[in-house]
Amino acid sequence: MFLFNIRNNLNYNNGKVFYYSDEETFDFSPRINSDISLLVAYLNIGIDSESMRATQVWGISPKKSWIKSSINLSDYEKGELILINNNYSSGLSWRIDSENIWKSYYDENTGWHCTGSIIFDENCKGVEFATNTIAVLKKNELHSILLKPNFII
Repeated sequence: MFLFNIRNNLNYNNGKVFYYSDEETFDFSPRINSDISLLVAYLNIGIDSESMRATQVWGISPKKSWIKSSINLSDYEKGELILINNNYSSGLSWRIDSENIWKSYYDENTGWHCTGSIIFDENCKGVEFATNTIAVLKKNELHSILLKPNFII
C-alpha cells in the first residue's frame, strides 16, 4: 500500500507540463531529481528518495485512450506530496495500480487531463505539488493525478 501526506509549503516545482502529440507523452520541465518512480497507468510520478517528495510526472498517454469527460476539481492547495513509507529504494519503480490499470480522462473545456478517478467527494484532498500537476488523495492513498499540459504539436 502506498500512503502519502500533504505538507503545506509553497516551495514546489515551478515549471511547465508538456504533452508531445507526436510521441503521445507527458513531460515536465525543468526536471528535478527523482530516483524513485511510482507508476499509474503509463505515467511515472517521480519521487526524490532523500525527501520522499514527489517532484514531477512524465510518461506515455495515447490520446485515443482518453475518455472525454467533465473534470471538476475546484478544491486543492499548493504544497508538497510526500510518500510516507521509507521502504522504497532509489533507482526502482513500483506500480500503484497493479490490480487494475487506471483510466485517463480529458476535459476539452478546461484542458485538464486526469489519470484515475474523476469522482471527487468530501474525503478527497488535492495538492498542486508542481505547476499544473495535482495529486488527489483519499484517506492518504492516491486517488487521481491531474495534469494541465501545454500541447506541442
